Amino acid sequence: MMTGGWLLAESGLEHDLIRVLDRQPDVRWIVAQPLRLEFVYPDRRFSHIPDVLSVRGDSVTVWDCRPASRHDDAFIERTTATKAVCAEVGWSYEVFVGQPLPERMNERWLAGFRRSRPWHDDYRHLVLAACATPVTLAELISSDDGSGKFVETIWHLICVGELVCDLDTPLRRATRVRSSSDA
Repeated sequence: MMTGGWLLAESGLEHDLIRVLDRQPDVRWIVAQPLRLEFVYPDRRFSHIPDVLSVRGDSVTVWDCRPASRHDDAFIERTTATKAVCAEVGWSYEVFVGQPLPERMNERWLAGFRRSRPWHDDYRHLVLAACATPVTLAELISSDDGSGKFVETIWHLICVGELVCDLDTPLRRATRVRSSSDA
């Protein structure tokens, strides 16, 4: 969102990770296929291109994305070597194996509301006022004036983290929503 450009992912799992990182307000930068590492040993050599790099404050994390069921010996060798190299330069290294299905589906839904729209400024204060105390999604949605802009603003504010709800379970009418300032 910050650059207004595209970030190309090679797999659905990478796309999931990028979506998760994009919703975290302290992540300042995300780079796909950020570098090629060459490993040279006396008996073999190999290279590895990690999937994603993220920058959060002064901290850098290098990511590989692969479901746990596909962690074969070659992948484990590459990830072990990559983790060691990252540690040498003070970076973190993580393997993203995916998300539980409800969380993934909720993240995908919210991604459709990530861009700010002209009416968000007009409705933001109304939505936040309606969440002065925790309310259900049904209660919030019932406050819409019929234009759909209030409801769309609810989803946008959840997406950008100004409103908080449990994304680990399917979103339902009874899902409780609160302002992130109440967290």
